[in-house]
Amino acid sequence: MKRPVHRLVWSILIAGILAAWSVRAQDKAELTLKVPTDLFQQACPSPLWNGLAVQWLGSTDRRPNPEVGLETKKGGKDPIAVSTQPPLAETFDSALRGLLSHCGMKLVESGGTWRMSAIIEEFHAGVEKGLVFGKGRAKSRVAIFAESEQRKLSASAGYELEFKQTRKKSLQRLTETLNELFAKTLEQLPKSPQLRSMQPAAP
Repeated sequence: MKRPVHRLVWSILIAGILAAWSVRAQDKAELTLKVPTDLFQQACPSPLWNGLAVQWLGSTDRRPNPEVGLETKKGGKDPIAVSTQPPLAETFDSALRGLLSHCGMKLVESGGTWRMSAIIEEFHAGVEKGLVFGKGRAKSRVAIFAESEQRKLSASAGYELEFKQTRKKSLQRLTETLNELFAKTLEQLPKSPQLRSMQPAAP
């Protein structure tokens, strides 16, 4: 018995959609950024702000693309976009809260002397496509904005590093590179003269 033509057409369409979904799922990869256990202590051996009350308004990812790099297969063919999980803004926000608290700020939901927020402007690592032992470059830039009744200020932290491709798996090497970039970026913030100048508002 012959199968009706319209059923055959639907079967082909469904098979095509499922295949497309399968390919699309393979076109993405994720990595997780982690804060080194001793980073906060290294960045702030002693408190800088001595309990300064700050209303933390959160972190925003303003990069044009959500990806942080590409995972490349053998020979550099068919690169796969890599993003972070949790999302980059959430990862930075958690790390910034921990860092600023360790460095002496008292982060509050409302009523602080200062209001502060962060914007991620750049965070990405790239390599020369098709090169097995080529060089890559990773760059970051995070802007901090703070405001009190008397002052407004902004500060930025960023870092740039070069890395060489190795025989390690592409995603593993990318993860190591971006974790280093993440740590180096966070380290810059307590060094900012603008942030160090933050003091309680005059009575």
